[in-house]
Amino acid sequence: MHDKGLDAIGAFPFRTELSLGPLIDFWTRAGDEESAICAAMGRLVREQVQAAPGLGDPNPDAALLERHGDLVDVLMSAEFPPPCGSTPTAPP
Repeated sequence: MHDKGLDAIGAFPFRTELSLGPLIDFWTRAGDEESAICAAMGRLVREQVQAAPGLGDPNPDAALLERHGDLVDVLMSAEFPPPCGSTPTAPP
């Protein structure tokens, strides 16, 4: 089914930008937590981000996001918990 409403609007009328910077900041600060687990996760994420230059830049390249997909998944887990098991949005 085709949605004619979207055609009537035309191009998305707002500027969009993808930035993982706030999530990187969140995880970096977690490395300073008193909780040993949070601190360990934060340090691990910090190390992985340092090995992925450009990931914190605005609008990172799709190839960069794909190459560091596991790290992006961890970063995003601060806002969106990963699905459990096989779901329509998770690989089998």
